[in-house]
Amino acid sequence: MPQFLIQEGCPLPLERALRNAVFEYSARRKKFLERFKGLYDEEFSITDLYQGPRQIWMKRKWWDDIQINLIRDNYYSLLGNVVHSILEQYAPASYIVEERQHTILNVDGVRVLFHGQPDAYDPETLTLYDYKFVSAYAIMYDKKEYEFQLNAGAYLFANRGIRVAQLINIYMFRHLDPIAMLRTPGYPQENIQPKQIPLWDRATTEKKIKELISKILVHKETHWKKLPECTDDERWLRDTKYAVIKRNKAKSHQRLGDWPKNNASIARFETMLEAKGFIQNTTEKEEMKIEKRLGEPKKCDQYCPVVTFCSQRQNELKSKEKRVLVDS
Repeated sequence: MPQFLIQEGCPLPLERALRNAVFEYSARRKKFLERFKGLYDEEFSITDLYQGPRQIWMKRKWWDDIQINLIRDNYYSLLGNVVHSILEQYAPASYIVEERQHTILNVDGVRVLFHGQPDAYDPETLTLYDYKFVSAYAIMYDKKEYEFQLNAGAYLFANRGIRVAQLINIYMFRHLDPIAMLRTPGYPQENIQPKQIPLWDRATTEKKIKELISKILVHKETHWKKLPECTDDERWLRDTKYAVIKRNKAKSHQRLGDWPKNNASIARFETMLEAKGFIQNTTEKEEMKIEKRLGEPKKCDQYCPVVTFCSQRQNELKSKEKRVLVDS
């Protein structure tokens, strides 16, 4: 098991609950896999498939050496578990809730146990639900795996002869910013918001599942230092922005002010062209510059358990300047 770090003063009940967010899932998965001993060569869950081969194989290699900060890394998982537990408790008896589904697929000659644990299925409306306890911006910038997760769950249900007619993500937001609610287009206006997800046909879903599994399997014997780098999608890379910054006002003993260092911008744009256009329409264009702010791989920095072992991210942190002043 990973090594756990806990901050001083954390009460024992909270520490145990945070640890359980890791232990309970691992124990349930291990118990589930024991049922199929000898029937498969490799196993992957729905959520595994969008991690990519680099993270999958590195995590399995370095599992016992991973360090988990219980509060920083598991706090939101704990809150999510609380929400799921309450919703499971109050689900109608007819619902299929938190029940692990599975199938065995032949992928490139390998017997693969593919499995997942959808949140809730309503047999009356034939609706499969996924609960997302997330930040408000998650609904504005849907990750591609959200659509895949529900469709893969529907595929597993179909293998049991259970029909799914519609897919719905139920977004529950951890916090809503009153200012963003007024000023940001598309920002949610309620704490809970459903969103219907496109339902793929069975053949399309199976093809996608096998493609993702094949992409991982081909690197099973690859040395961990030579694993392919994670893609921008796998890293949740935010788009590069172009920020217009203004020269600091000169002090009494200086002839010229300095350009800001890591200061807030006065305007941000999606493209260099838009940023240049903004400057050309101001009366102080000589006092303004454009700062290129490179995309940030949010998953690497906040959610990847093997980031400290990953040469891709560590080399990037050493060599790449995050903000580059460019000629306007």
